[in-house]
Amino acid sequence: MKKINFRTSYHNFKFQEASDACLNISDHIKTCRIRISKLIKRYKNSNSYKEKKILNFLNNEIIPSFKKINKEINNNFNKKQIKKKLNRNDMILSPSDFGFHNIIKSKDNLFFIDFEYAGWDDPIKLICDFFLNPDYLISKANKKYFLSNFFHIFRGKILNYGKFRLIYKFHFLKWVCVILSQVDIEIHKKSVNLSYINKALNYFNKNKGILK
Repeated sequence: MKKINFRTSYHNFKFQEASDACLNISDHIKTCRIRISKLIKRYKNSNSYKEKKILNFLNNEIIPSFKKINKEINNNFNKKQIKKKLNRNDMILSPSDFGFHNIIKSKDNLFFIDFEYAGWDDPIKLICDFFLNPDYLISKANKKYFLSNFFHIFRGKILNYGKFRLIYKFHFLKWVCVILSQVDIEIHKKSVNLSYINKALNYFNKNKGILK
């Protein structure tokens, strides 16, 4: 992250925005809302037990949580602040799909791969996605280490901890929806893969303290 952003700015490196880039608070909310809406649309007329289980989970847990966080946002920021675009100088060149799944270790070297979704983005989004990815667990000590170094490298780009805390909650719900979106529907059997449902439920229940 330090190397690709060294002496690199939006003004001297004309590159695309990252996939699903979040350039204001509204974008962070929108990326979560879209995920929820797609799942509701997909399962609202479902009849099977497993599909109803997903719909009930969305209606009883995810949507109320989303509304609660949205209310917190509106209580802490006015409409102008929510829609205000991130200053170009406060954006980073982000790999976007950043994490251990896109790192190859060979002897003492680390090779970073898969920059398909890379581009300019809010540094907060990279932290959220890196920490919240459900496929690997990062210890509190390592999170603290990463944040300490990240804030040192990109000092001045993340100024509002309250903003970060609320946005983090939206991305947590987004990741629950990402897991549910991986549910495979076997057309010939018309059944839903239960493993992804359980993974989403377990991930939510284990980490729902984030929403407090």
